[in-house]
Amino acid sequence: MEFKDKFTLDGLLRVPKGVTVDSVAKVAKLVEHAKRGSYLAEAQLKESLMSGDLASSITHFLNVITIPQLPDDKDRPVSKLAGIRTVPDFRPAVLYGLYGDPEGPGIEADGSAPRVPQGTPYPVVTVKGQESAYAKLAKRGNRVNWDFEDFVNDTIGVLDGIPQMLRTIALDTEWNEVGEAITAATTELTAQVLPDGTSVPVNAPVSANAIMAAIQDLALRTVHGRKIGSLSGYNVVVPVGKKLAVDYDIRKALGITAILPGSAGGPAYLGPDNSVLNTVEVIEHEKVTGTAWYLLPKPGAYRRPVVDLLRLRGYEQPQLRVQANGGDGFSFDADSASMRLRLVVGGALWFNEAVVYSEGDGNA
Repeated sequence: MEFKDKFTLDGLLRVPKGVTVDSVAKVAKLVEHAKRGSYLAEAQLKESLMSGDLASSITHFLNVITIPQLPDDKDRPVSKLAGIRTVPDFRPAVLYGLYGDPEGPGIEADGSAPRVPQGTPYPVVTVKGQESAYAKLAKRGNRVNWDFEDFVNDTIGVLDGIPQMLRTIALDTEWNEVGEAITAATTELTAQVLPDGTSVPVNAPVSANAIMAAIQDLALRTVHGRKIGSLSGYNVVVPVGKKLAVDYDIRKALGITAILPGSAGGPAYLGPDNSVLNTVEVIEHEKVTGTAWYLLPKPGAYRRPVVDLLRLRGYEQPQLRVQANGGDGFSFDADSASMRLRLVVGGALWFNEAVVYSEGDGNA
């Protein structure tokens, strides 16, 4: 992530009282020199932090170096599965505007605007909010403790390693929140007959044919009275360890060029058109288990949002704080210090109908 103001991260960070650009720059300079092998810099850093001279600057320094390490939204792992939406508070998430359910004389059954005769008033349309089928926005976080001995033995490791670990935790939290939203979908794959006559049963196990059946099923589903139709891209979410086999089956289906006659002879036929499978990406997720699998539109492929990662306005990024127990930041009773991670995120599934769920057991 890129920021013009490195001190406040373009207003994202609140500067603690007593922290200045110079104090944070001093910490950064000492850390940089210590990483390059300067024992003097490491000793100065250790003495300054433990004497309390720079203890109040630790939090800000760690935030300044940690948050920019997070990828841009478009590059985060979660962006493959979901959009990102900011909400104002912890109340149930609601979509308004074009994503809601417009109704009244100002909207026709097919969703288009009506013709307005000359000299007549424009008809009124009312837009209702669309509350998510599943949503959860919650404060998440944890605390990492380290002792005086750890700090003495590895000052740079404490300041450098913990932010990297918390960065990984933040990305994993986003990923799993969205996974929970996807697995909340309950509209099952129905029995389908593919264009070549192949029958696919209810809740079929994941395969190239079952994926095409799910695409066919999804196209005929309706949201606010309108069919979803064919889309430009789909995600198939499977348990961890299943991607290799599913990708292999998809490549095999895409490689069928001709159907040859059997032993009784007869003409050869062109292979089936399975090109829709080129629009499918198979993604493993820890929240999907057993034989279950899900098909849903890629973010942006459907005109309505389907799954979003929710963030709280004003708290969009993870925030770190260091507990200051005394002048040196360590507690009186145990000589320990703490770093706390707080992030407010959640997953939202807006339309249950827009996700095809299969138990994968072939049973209704």
